[in-house]
Amino acid sequence: MMVRKAVVDAKTFSSALDQVSKVLRKSSIPVLAEALVSISDGQCTLTATDIETYLFQTVPARGDDLSFVFRKTKDVAKACRLFDGELELEFSDIGEGKHRSLTLCMRCGGRAVEFEVMDAEVYPVCASVEAKASFTANAADLLKRVELVGYAAGKPTPYARATCCNVQFSGGHVFAMDGTRLACDTDETLMVPRPFMTYVESLSHLRMFGNQEVTVELGERQGRITNGTASIIFCINGVDVYPVDGAVPHSCQEEFYVQTRDLLRELKYLKEFTANERKPYVRFTKGSLVMPTSTGKCSTRVEIDGHSDITFAFSLPEMLDAVRQVADKAEGQQRGVSCHIGGGRARRFCAGLPGTAHRPLAGGVTGGKSMMNFKEFRRLYTGDPATLHITMELLLQNGREILLGTTESEIVSSLQGVLQNFFTAEKLREMVGIAKSLAALETSVLLDYMKRAALAAEKDQEPECVTLTAAQADGRALGIDLGYAVLETSVTLPEPDAPVEVAIELVFPGGEWQDIAMVRPTEPRPGCEVLVWTEPEEDDYTAYFYVAAREEDLVS
Repeated sequence: MMVRKAVVDAKTFSSALDQVSKVLRKSSIPVLAEALVSISDGQCTLTATDIETYLFQTVPARGDDLSFVFRKTKDVAKACRLFDGELELEFSDIGEGKHRSLTLCMRCGGRAVEFEVMDAEVYPVCASVEAKASFTANAADLLKRVELVGYAAGKPTPYARATCCNVQFSGGHVFAMDGTRLACDTDETLMVPRPFMTYVESLSHLRMFGNQEVTVELGERQGRITNGTASIIFCINGVDVYPVDGAVPHSCQEEFYVQTRDLLRELKYLKEFTANERKPYVRFTKGSLVMPTSTGKCSTRVEIDGHSDITFAFSLPEMLDAVRQVADKAEGQQRGVSCHIGGGRARRFCAGLPGTAHRPLAGGVTGGKSMMNFKEFRRLYTGDPATLHITMELLLQNGREILLGTTESEIVSSLQGVLQNFFTAEKLREMVGIAKSLAALETSVLLDYMKRAALAAEKDQEPECVTLTAAQADGRALGIDLGYAVLETSVTLPEPDAPVEVAIELVFPGGEWQDIAMVRPTEPRPGCEVLVWTEPEEDDYTAYFYVAAREEDLVS
């Protein structure tokens, strides 16, 4: 039998236990729903984790060294709030093997409670953080910046891109994105020494530091935030953050201002009519807001300051999320929140506070991407075989990064020396434009659209518009690392003078592959057929559609 005793201040211990308990979640592994208590060298350390994040709180203690894991931690935390003064912890370890019993008795004044605990050895060990870089920040300010953009982060899934489900730090930027929107806060008074990304929920625990200064240490796979007595250990899910500077427009076609309070009020009004709408969206034209519904439409308007002729559409829930973030900060602004509309096919919409150092960009809300309808999709992927072959070869030989980083005129000039006898300068510019468009497409979204387009074609109807995102250059010609496999696009000429075939497939570790889609010209009729495999287990394609070539696209 072993009995050990230690003493802590009841209120301090209770507060620390409340703080670390906030990370606890229900789990199939019982110990992950509990907190660890370790007393050594005059310090009592309380630890809780959900595996992704560890919380530590340290309080003074005296007495014997001991350690245990609570059972029903949150119930114990409620009981501890009733204690005041010195709290005595008496830990008993009785028996061996299956007859072993671990108990804890807590005494404070005339009150006492006794219950079973678990062995500390079953608790997961937190790896140490070997700091490669560090910076200091005010915890409340840092939390405010995270909360300002966190709404735009997607939910983590096994197949989600890290950049789409994390809050990301780069220089003076703190930002989040989910593939359809981007929220960014820029403040050059806090510059992080190296880019990194982590879960929003991990950083939500910054509130336990209040308004204190904290040190943030960045390792290879983990980071630590500490004030000396409390710490957060969080996972670093990558250092290759999204190139946000390239995604945020530096110029715009239109700029106008709207009072955020008015916009938020009218958006809430429209929301009242969305009970039966799966994906409600709103069209904005010159201050007029129109929302189609399954039974008709509803509308309202807001006053704008400035010029606006461009009609654009946005997701109502996403715009509400964005406007709520800037609503409080926009109060008192003479002209309200600024709205910027990008020109060209990329209808990027950005909203932020004008003329301030602290600039939330509640943006990319209507896109940040090119809107492509089915006709444009067909135009992109069909054309004549020669055009398709040249555009794909441009990608394969140069890769996304070079192609997107080189101007259209420079690429056309380089092609003219080889192809000027076959194609006009106008045709070459068209080819380069298609190649650059292909290089900018998010492959996974394109494939999803191809499936939807194929199914719609079978029903002889045109599918809805699809949003295609700008892809991050990954150094591979047309390959995207999905984590579990590589998505590759290849171009083949089965025989000399044979029509080109474009195959899209998943390549798994070990060399196994799975067909996703095949695009190839048809003979004898001019056009293109698209075969789509939606069922991985099936050898034969599951969807098919034919796209006729336009007469002006055929090579004479």
